[in-house]
Amino acid sequence: MSLIQEFREALAIEIEEQKKRGTARWDVRAGRLVEVRGPLFVYCFILDDPTLAGAFDDTKVQVRTTNSDASGHIVGVSGNQIFVAIESNLGEYIPSAQILAQPDYLLKCLSERLDTLKETSCVIAQKCLRRERFQFHQDATFIPGQNISSEWEHLNDEQKTVIRQALGSEICYVWGPPGTGKTTTVGVAIASMIQCGQAVLLTANTNVAVDQALKACLNSLRETEHYQDGHILRLGTPQIPEIGDDDNLNLDKITERKSEPLREQLLVLRDQLANNESRLKTLEALKSDLEQWEEIKRQITVEETSHAEVGNTLRELVNRDSIVSNALQHEKERLQKANTMSAVARFMRGMTITKIENSISNLASQQRDLANRKSQTEERLNEIVGNLGRLQSDAIQIERRLKQASTSPEAINNEIAVIKTKVDDLRTEITKLEQQIEAIRQQTINEAVLIATTLARTYTMTEVYSRQFDTVVCDEASMAPIPAVFWACTLATKSVTVTGDFRQLAPIALSNDVKVKEWLRRDVYAAAGMDKDWELEQKANSPMVMLRTQYRMQPQIRAIVSSVFYGNQLRDGMLEELDIEPYQPCPGVYAGVYDTSTIDPWCSWTSSYSRFNLYHAVLAVKLCQIAIRDFKNIGVITPYRAQTRLIKVLVDMNPALRDKVIVSNVHRFQGQESDLIICDLVDSTGLRIGKLLKGRIDAEDIDDREGARLINVACSRARKKLAIIANLSFLQSRLNKEWSLHEVLFNESSPLPTFAADQLVPGYSDPAVRQAREVLWPPETTTSAPSSLWTEDMFHSALRNDLENSKQFILIMSPFVTQERLKTYIDLLRSKIAQGINIEVITRPPYQQGTADKNNIEKILNYLGQIGIRITQRRSMHQKVVVIDGRIVWFGSLNPLSQRNTQELMFRLENEDFTKQVMEECGLQIPGEGRDLAPAIDVSKIPSRLCTGCGQKMKVIPSVMSQ
Repeated sequence: MSLIQEFREALAIEIEEQKKRGTARWDVRAGRLVEVRGPLFVYCFILDDPTLAGAFDDTKVQVRTTNSDASGHIVGVSGNQIFVAIESNLGEYIPSAQILAQPDYLLKCLSERLDTLKETSCVIAQKCLRRERFQFHQDATFIPGQNISSEWEHLNDEQKTVIRQALGSEICYVWGPPGTGKTTTVGVAIASMIQCGQAVLLTANTNVAVDQALKACLNSLRETEHYQDGHILRLGTPQIPEIGDDDNLNLDKITERKSEPLREQLLVLRDQLANNESRLKTLEALKSDLEQWEEIKRQITVEETSHAEVGNTLRELVNRDSIVSNALQHEKERLQKANTMSAVARFMRGMTITKIENSISNLASQQRDLANRKSQTEERLNEIVGNLGRLQSDAIQIERRLKQASTSPEAINNEIAVIKTKVDDLRTEITKLEQQIEAIRQQTINEAVLIATTLARTYTMTEVYSRQFDTVVCDEASMAPIPAVFWACTLATKSVTVTGDFRQLAPIALSNDVKVKEWLRRDVYAAAGMDKDWELEQKANSPMVMLRTQYRMQPQIRAIVSSVFYGNQLRDGMLEELDIEPYQPCPGVYAGVYDTSTIDPWCSWTSSYSRFNLYHAVLAVKLCQIAIRDFKNIGVITPYRAQTRLIKVLVDMNPALRDKVIVSNVHRFQGQESDLIICDLVDSTGLRIGKLLKGRIDAEDIDDREGARLINVACSRARKKLAIIANLSFLQSRLNKEWSLHEVLFNESSPLPTFAADQLVPGYSDPAVRQAREVLWPPETTTSAPSSLWTEDMFHSALRNDLENSKQFILIMSPFVTQERLKTYIDLLRSKIAQGINIEVITRPPYQQGTADKNNIEKILNYLGQIGIRITQRRSMHQKVVVIDGRIVWFGSLNPLSQRNTQELMFRLENEDFTKQVMEECGLQIPGEGRDLAPAIDVSKIPSRLCTGCGQKMKVIPSVMSQ
C-alpha cells in the first residue's frame, strides 16, 4: 500500500469516528462584531466551555441565533474566546448563539486533495518523511542583505545555523523548545529565502500561528519592494489585528489597487448597465401592459357577449315561469270547482279530479325547475357583471400608464430591441474587465514571493494549491496531522523547512485505530525519525537543528523544563531583570508547589468521567486573587475539562479577575504564555492517577507520552512565576518514578519549594468552598414537604438540602458505599465536619459489599474515618436510613451512598418522635460523647386499645434492638 493510500485509509477511519459523534454544538454568548473583512463579518464570542474540542481553524460552521442561521468558519480559539467569520451581518451584538460544526469537514477535504496526487509529484514530500534520501548542509556563503542585517545581528549562533541549514538543504527540521525564539528565526529565515530569490509558502496549523510567523517575517521585509508592491500575501482570515489591518497583505486590497483604472471603467459600465437594465425593465413592463390590455379587451368582448346571451336566457325563463304559474293557478281553480260538483257533472264537463291533480303536479315540478334555472342564470349574470367591472378597472389603469408613457406599441418594441443589444454589449465589456481584474488577482498570487496561510487552506483554497513554490515552511508542524504536512510539502519544488517542538502537544484525533495513531496522532518529527536522532545523539549527522537558548522563562522555571523534558539542553539568554520573587504566590522563588496533602481533598468525576477537585479549584482562584495586584496577566490551566469549567465559573464570579485571568485546559493553552501560570494537577484521593498525568516524555508509545507532553506545556507557559497545585502525598505514593511528572515534583537534586495550601484556604469550612460547592450542586429553591415520597431522580438533591441545613449530627445507614455516589456528598460532608457536625456512617464490612473491589472499599472507609467521620461496620445489615439532627429521617430501599439508575424509593418524614423511634429500631445513637438518645415515645401517654381477638386492654412494650 502506498503512503498516500495509508493516509487516506487513516483519514477514512477517523472520519467514521467523527460521524459517530455527530454534529459538534457549542453554546456561546456576548458575541460582538470586531471587524468586517470583505464579505465576511468577524465576531468574537465568549465560550461557556473553554475546553471545547473539534474547534479547528477554518472549520465550516453554522451560527444559530434566535432570529437567524448563518454560515461561516472558525478563525481561531484563544482562551475563553472563539472568533468566527460569518457570511451575514448579524448586528453589532449577539447576546447568545449556538455554533454547529461538522468536525470531519476538513478531513474529507484533505482526503479528496490527497486523492489527486501522483507518486511522481511527491518527491519533496517523500523526502520530508525520510522515505527518500536528501541533501542537507549549511549554506556558509550566505550574507544577509541590508533589510535583514539588523534582525540578523540579534540572532544567536544556533538561530543563524538554522537559517544557513534551511538555505542549504532540501529538508531542514527545526526543533524549537519553548521561548527559544523559533518564530523570530522562522521570520528571518523566510526573509533570507526571499533574498535568495525563492518563492515561499508559509503555513501553520492555526491562524494565530500563521500571523505570528508572518509578523516576524515583516520585521525584515516591510521596507522592501516585495512588501510595497503586494508580493507578500496573507490568505484566509487573520487573527492578529496588526496583520488583518495591513492592506499591503490583503489580496483583495492589492488587486483593487493594481486594477484601479479597470475598476473605474467597470464602475462606469456597471452604472450604464444598471440604467439600461432599469429602462429595459420599464419598457418590458409597458409591453407587458399593452399585451395585457389587448387581452383584457378581448375578455371584455367575450364577457359582454355572454352577458347578452345570459340576459336573454333569463328573460325567457321569467316569461316561461309566468306562463307556468298562470296555468298552475288555473288548474288549482279547476280542481277546487271540480270538488264542488257531482260526479255526473264532472263527467259531463270532462273535469276528472285525478287528471287535474296530475296536471297540477307536473306544473309544480316545472315551476321548481324554472326557479333553479333562474337562480343559476342570475348567479352567472352577476359573475359576468363582476368580471366586466374588474376587467374595465384593469383596462382603465393600464390605459392611464400607457398614456403617461406617451409612446406607441411600435416605439416600445423598437426601443426594447435597441436596449437589449446595448445591455448585451455592456455585459460583454464588463465580463472582459472582470476577467482582466481576475487575471491581475491571479497574477498577484503567481508573482507573490510569500504566501502565508493555514494548512487547511492549502488543501481547501484553489488560489494556494493551484500553484507551486520553491520552498514550503511549515511552522508549528508538530501539532499538525502528518497527511496535512505531507500535502503542503507537495507544493514545494526545491525544499521544505519544518519547525515545531515534538515534546509538546501532538496532533489530535479521536480514533484509537492503529493507522490513526500512526498517521493522525503521531507528529511529523516522529514519522521522519527526528526524535530518535536526538535521543541517539546523532545530532552531528541530522537534518534537524535544535534551538537551545531560551528567552521566556525565569531560570528556576527553565531548570525544571530543561531537566525533565529536554535533557538539560536548554540555557538562558538575556532575560528581563525582575524583582518579583517576594510576590505572592510562591514568595521568595519563581516556581513552587502548593501542597494540599494536609487537606487531602477528594477528587471526583462527572457523568462524562472528566475529573474535578473542589478544594483545588477554590485554591486556584484564591491564588489568582492574591496575585492579581502584581501580575498583568494570569493563566490557570488544568488537564481536565470539568476542572477547567469549574474554575472558569468561579473566576467569572469575581469581577476583578474576569478580564485578567485566562482559564483553559492545557490543549487550548498551547502557543500562549502568561506572566504567572497556576497549574492545577487536580488528581487526589478518591480516584486513581489519571492518564493525563502519566507517562514519560520519551516513551515509545503515543499514549504513554501524552501526559508528559501536557505537563511540559503547562510548565513552559510561565514567563515569571509557576505555581503548581498538587496533593504531593497522594501523587508521591502513586506516580511511577520514571514518569515525567514525578521528576518535576520530586527531583531529589533540586526539589521544588512547597507551600502549605491550608494557609490560604484553611479547609472545607472556608466560605469560598461552600460557594464553589453550590456551583456544582445548586441548592434547591423549594423546601421539601415534611412528609413526602422520593424517587432517585430527586432524592439526592433533596437529601443534600437537608444535609446542608444540619446543625447537630448526621447518621447515614448505607449497606453499600461506592466512589461514584460518594462524589455527590464528600465535599459537603467534609464541610459539615469542619463546622463541628458529628457524622456517622453505618455500612457493611468490605467483604460483604457485593462484587466491588474489597481493597478499594476499605480505602474509602479509611479515608472517611481520617476526615472525621465515624465508621461503624455491621454484618449483613440491610437498612437504608438517614437521620439528621434527630428530627428528619429518610428511609426506604435506596442505598444513600451507592445507589444509582434504579427504581428504588425513599420516604422523608420530619417528626422528632418518629425519628427517635426509627433510631431505636435501628439501634442508632447520637454520635459524639455524652449525647445519649432520649426515649422515642413516653409509653404512659399512649391511650390503651382493645385487642380485636379477646377484647382485653393491650399493653405497649418498647422493643429492644441489639447491635
